Amino acid sequence: MLDALNNIDTKLFLAINGAHSGFWDTLMWHISGKLQWIPLYMFIAGFLIYRFRVRAIWVILSAILVISLPLAAGLVALAWHAASFSSAQPAGHSRVSRK
Repeated sequence: MLDALNNIDTKLFLAINGAHSGFWDTLMWHISGKLQWIPLYMFIAGFLIYRFRVRAIWVILSAILVISLPLAAGLVALAWHAASFSSAQPAGHSRVSRK
């Protein structure tokens, strides 16, 4: 059953991707950007605040926290990882240049 669904999905993807339709290529290019989605997010946040008032603020803050914490943790881990490699010196070399 899963193989049949996977086969249908693959055929559909290749048919859409291989069509090289000007309409779909332009549409996908426009909706794949990050900034294009900001009005939708603002509308959803405004609707939630209008409908649920104080509870919506907690939901929005929780969503921001859930999204930003893994990003921040990844940046900290990346900086720590890069710093651990930049401090390594080959044997017999010092950071102070001698003249």
